[in-house]
Amino acid sequence: MTKNPQQTNVTVVSCTVKQLFSGITEDSNIKGQLKIPEYQRPYVWNKKQLTKLISGFNDFFKNYTKEKPLYYLGSIILHKENNTLNIIDGQQRITTLALLDYFINNVAHSIEYSSPKSISQIKENHVLLSQKELVLKKLDLELLNVTLVITNSEDDAYTFFETQNTGGKRLSGADIVKAHHLRAVKGQGAIANKAQQWESKNITSINEVIGLLSKARYWNFLNWKSYPSFRHKQAVKIVIVEDFTENTNNTEHPISFYQTEVIGDDFQTSSQNSSHLKSLRQPLYNGAHFIDYLSDYVDVYETLFLLENDYRVDERFYVFKNILINGANGTIFLKELFQLVVLAYVSKFGFKNIYEFSLWAFRYVYSIRVINRRTVREDSIEKFVREELILDKIFGCFTHQEVVNQLKQYNYNFNSENCEENRVKGRYILSLGNYFETFSNGMAVTNFDNILKEAIHGKL
Repeated sequence: MTKNPQQTNVTVVSCTVKQLFSGITEDSNIKGQLKIPEYQRPYVWNKKQLTKLISGFNDFFKNYTKEKPLYYLGSIILHKENNTLNIIDGQQRITTLALLDYFINNVAHSIEYSSPKSISQIKENHVLLSQKELVLKKLDLELLNVTLVITNSEDDAYTFFETQNTGGKRLSGADIVKAHHLRAVKGQGAIANKAQQWESKNITSINEVIGLLSKARYWNFLNWKSYPSFRHKQAVKIVIVEDFTENTNNTEHPISFYQTEVIGDDFQTSSQNSSHLKSLRQPLYNGAHFIDYLSDYVDVYETLFLLENDYRVDERFYVFKNILINGANGTIFLKELFQLVVLAYVSKFGFKNIYEFSLWAFRYVYSIRVINRRTVREDSIEKFVREELILDKIFGCFTHQEVVNQLKQYNYNFNSENCEENRVKGRYILSLGNYFETFSNGMAVTNFDNILKEAIHGKL
């Protein structure tokens, strides 16, 4: 075992996995019980990672001699808290090694798991280890080496993790956001409750909604910021982490903002929120406040765009969505903008009148398809939002009718190029006939928008 005393806040220790599971004794002053913090992402390694690790182990143990170096498994980052060693980076490897040691050597390790997803994946992997292609012939933890990076500061541990290229899988932007806000929740019971609330959501929906909310907050005429391309995954991750961790606020009494309608006269008044959602662009606060904010938007996203029916939503919306928004002739960029515009509307006015709004929002957003000469590119979406300020118009309105009037006043120039039936634009126009009867008799290149507006009025 070796250690590096150069830094006072960070201790670097080289040890075997056997020593790690035993509490790191010998000449090191570091002792503690390994623990998975409540805010950590679940254990997710599956057959693919198991196969790769076991294959490497089988080759190593078959050819190992005392003259050869130990099998190196990379860095593990730990946060030391009293007699506990919280695993910040390395959970996937440590859990897998503990599982393998139990399966091969019948040695159990006292690491507790509270996440139902982690427990389920551990059970699934235990079954997988019985398969012929996953047979591990030998496991000696004294021949496996790791580098431990140990700090007394939780924040330093995460900062170090984000700036180092460790042996484990990198945290996604959503993972970092989750860890940041769960760490800000006070009390073990509250942490467990909020962790369960987060993990009960579909991770794909969380990622989608975080991206949409982040764009809505960036594309703000008061302080416009360009959003990175989806191709630049690291840049998008930086934006998400910055907006939803670094720019969130600390306070014991977070404030939530809602649009409220007050009805009455000089003698009696009543008030109600027009939407149950916190204002989309409101200041955000660390901990439970943010988790509730995101959770509510994930629920709305799934209600509108993943479900087929919900008693709060006009059933005509689902038919329209399935035929046109989820149809084969759209584009992911237009679909995402449409979803973002609808989320912005619901954040102000709730589900009431969602169908009427969506038809006019469809005309507005999908006009990009017929304005452009050819295909719709990602950069044309941001350009459109900045020029038309569609999000700011929604956030600036006080009533549903005011929003609809804004959408109806929008005018654009139809581009008749590339409207042949074998072109993307032509196929899109033809596909409108699957929902709007006025497009069912063939191409409507001439007077396109008037026909579309007539079709919308017909549906309403």
